[in-house]
Amino acid sequence: MPFNPFSVLTSKIFGGLALALLILVGIQSCQIDRITDQRDKAKLLAEQTQAAFDQTVADYRAAAVEAERIQQANLDRVKAERASIDERTIHDLKTARDASDARYRRLLASAAQADTSRAADPDLSAVTDAACLAYGAARCDELPAKLKAAQDNTDQLIALQAWVAGQAVISTNPAE
Repeated sequence: MPFNPFSVLTSKIFGGLALALLILVGIQSCQIDRITDQRDKAKLLAEQTQAAFDQTVADYRAAAVEAERIQQANLDRVKAERASIDERTIHDLKTARDASDARYRRLLASAAQADTSRAADPDLSAVTDAACLAYGAARCDELPAKLKAAQDNTDQLIALQAWVAGQAVISTNPAE
């Protein structure tokens, strides 16, 4: 029997193959749609992740710039406060030194006047020098210079203490 391509068996085979091919194409189409959808979701997620990363980097950079600005403003404030304290302390020390110089000149004038009155009585001069040596560890004419040096040292120490106390009060934290 010759092969008849249009026989019932061959048409069923071809029909079954056609139906299987149609089902296979349909399934493949569904899988392509599902994979395409997954791809689109993955692309969207990647874009959102990159956008969030870029925003985070921009926020960190902006925060760093703001921190630098705050730090510079704080440094400028602290320098200004310290300069003000330095200026005030120096002014106070100069004022104290000027007052000390004026008192020193008055003491020298008073000592010179006392010397003239002592010169007339040699016994009083010896007693006075002995008292100066006993209490001041120096001759009477040397005492004003020692007192001036002591007063200058005291004034400088007081000014230094005021300067340290003023510097210690300055807050180095940024202002709120």
